[in-house]
Formats: sequence, structure tokens, C-alpha cells
Amino acid sequence: MSIGKRVAIKILRAEHAADKDDWATKRMLREAQLLSEIEHPAVVNVLDFGEEASCPYIVMELLEGRTLAAALKDGGAMPWSIAGPLLQQMIEGLAAAHRAGVIHRDLKPANIVLQRGDSRAKIIDFGIAGASKRTRITVDGEVLGTPHFMSPEQSRTMDLGQTSDIYSLGCVAFAMLVGRPPYVGKIGEILRQHIKAPVPKVSELVAGDVPSQVCIAIERSMAKQPEHRFSSMEELHEGLFDRAIGVSPAQATGRTRIRARRSRRGLITAVVAGAVVTGGLVLAAMAVWHADSPPAVVPAVSAPSQRSVACLLYTSPSPRDLSTSR
Repeated sequence: MSIGKRVAIKILRAEHAADKDDWATKRMLREAQLLSEIEHPAVVNVLDFGEEASCPYIVMELLEGRTLAAALKDGGAMPWSIAGPLLQQMIEGLAAAHRAGVIHRDLKPANIVLQRGDSRAKIIDFGIAGASKRTRITVDGEVLGTPHFMSPEQSRTMDLGQTSDIYSLGCVAFAMLVGRPPYVGKIGEILRQHIKAPVPKVSELVAGDVPSQVCIAIERSMAKQPEHRFSSMEELHEGLFDRAIGVSPAQATGRTRIRARRSRRGLITAVVAGAVVTGGLVLAAMAVWHADSPPAVVPAVSAPSQRSVACLLYTSPSPRDLSTSR
């Protein structure tokens, strides 16, 4: 019985569906299984999957909007005020996928759908995703992914982990803020640059509204060696936004103020304690000095001379003396 809800249905081409051992058929069915294990607003929702007349299919929520690739093509680089919230959603969605043991492996602007006036992001197309404790489905020698956004290790067909998605998301963030991928050229040249070319200086290419810590975080996420990148999406979120996933800016500001107050109280306590210790040392030094000094010899002077000395000791310094003392 139909409930009148519009959905998107993904099916295979006839030539792939006819072959039960075809790698595309196996990959599609695994995509459905993987997506069904991820529940997050930033990841496309799978409603059903199966086979009809020997043709596998996936039923997903219908996404109305445009891809991030289309948005960048139409409008170019995004201001941080727009790109920041979208990146936060992508990070949260990928963090949920990673917790489920799923690595996307083909993260790119074309696989991110923008909705609600480009304010909401949805990650789609986990068709070549890798999952822990599952057999990798691929063709011998095949390189999976899109060259502009592939991690260096992905072009070598190495086993991929979370840091590979972090690299790809760094490339996506670069494209969002600069208006183009970090490396351009022919496919072979792009792959070579991902492996050997220096990481672009993001701060020299983005608009002035992008915080410096964002530029630093993006550069770190695109490090050539996986161990030099952020180790998780949660850590990347901290690097970009200076707060943990799930913590709002207001909560982060409140915590920062509390830490600042505690720091100030600690500083005041340290200063007071230092003053007390210093005062004690001065008194102790004076006591030692008086104890070690020989008895004062009182000169045989007249009373007027003593008054003259007293006046000299308590006379205020001249303005010239004050300026010199500073």
C-alpha cells in the first residue's frame, strides 16, 4: 500500500544487474548495508533495499537541493560564515560513519547535497565505502576515488582509515574557501601533487574573514603522512572550531570564561603569594644585615647638622630626577 511519500531509488544498469558476481552489484548491496547502520542528519537516510526481478535497488530519502560542486561552480569561493556551518555538519556526519566502522573513501563536493537554501549538508554516495571487518570489494589494480580529493595513500591503493577521509575533507574545505581544489592539472599530475607537492598555504589564498586557526587546521588535515593529520573527525572539529562536537558556541564561550576566571584567580593567588614570600625575604635580609653590621658610630655633630641631614633624606626628588629614574 502506498503512503504517497516521494523517495529516491538507486538501481544498477542492466549489464551489471544481470551478472550476480559483478563487482558493481556487490558494491551496491554493501552500500545499502553500510548506510543502514549510520543514523545522522548529515548522512542520507536509507529506507529500504533489496532486489526486484533480479535487479538490486536502494530506496533513499529524496534530497531536494543542489550539490556542493554545483554551488561552487555557480558562486565560487564561500565566505567562512557559510562554509563553517556546512563543514561542521559534514564532520559530524563523517564522525557518525566512522563510529559505525565506515570509511567513505570518495568524499568530494559532488557527493555532498546542500538543502534549505544551501544551509544544510547531506553526504551521499557511499558506493565505494570501506568498512572494518568486511571484505574489500574492488577490481585488481583499481584506484577508487576522485583524483582532486583523494588522499596520497588512496592513489597507491593502500588500506584506508579515518585519516584518509580527513584528508579528503580538508581538500573539500580548501575548495569551499578558495573556489578550486588544492591541486589542478591532468589526472596523473594531480595524483603526483597529492603525493609530493607541498601543502598549499591556505592563509595566502582565502579571504580575510577566515580565522587563522581554520587555515592551520585545513593545512594539517592535508598533510602527506596520515600520522601528521588529525587522528579523528572529533579532533578535526576541535582544530577548526575550538570546541568539541556537540558543544555549542555559547557553551564553548561559557567554558572559556570559566577557564579565564580560574586562570586569573590563580594568577592573583600566585602574585599575592609571591609578594608575601618576597616581603618575608626582605625582612629576613634586613634582620641579617642588622645582625651582621657593626655598631653604629654616632658622630659628634651639633644638632643643626643632624636636622640638615634629615631634611636631605626626606626631600622629594626634582622632576629631572623622576624622569631619570624612569
